[in-house]
Amino acid sequence: MDAGYPLKRIAVYMRVSTVEQKRRETIITQRAAAEKYIAANDLAVYGYYADDGVSGTLALEQRPDGARLLRDARDGKFSAVLIYKLNRLGRNTRHIQNAIYALEEMGVRVISINEHFDTRTAMGRAMVGFLGTLGELERDMTVEHSTEATNRLARDGV
Repeated sequence: MDAGYPLKRIAVYMRVSTVEQKRRETIITQRAAAEKYIAANDLAVYGYYADDGVSGTLALEQRPDGARLLRDARDGKFSAVLIYKLNRLGRNTRHIQNAIYALEEMGVRVISINEHFDTRTAMGRAMVGFLGTLGELERDMTVEHSTEATNRLARDGV
């Protein structure tokens, strides 16, 4: 696509946790969106990596297919990673930024199907930080609401 990051073969990374599955962003949904993007952009796929039922609070290298993705990136098997949304890489800003940094250090570009950012620009890096913070806020609010509901049920004797 551009000289800075020539796209030859890409990897597709997908992740859902139990909470995310309830929101219908399943592995199947993510893969279907990826296949549509791949076809529209005439890309070749190296492989699919799916951490199904794995929390985004774990760093990418701590997830089974996340670790495999990083090993294959280190071996130069693809030039980009396609994700459904940035929060598939992690549910806190630090994990997202660490994952992107690690991949880019290996010459691997991160592409989001649903968000547009270019981490080679100041605005793109800021957008990643902003989106990561929003994802973290969403996760934290879900935890707070769940805790409040559990405490309310316990107080009510249910």
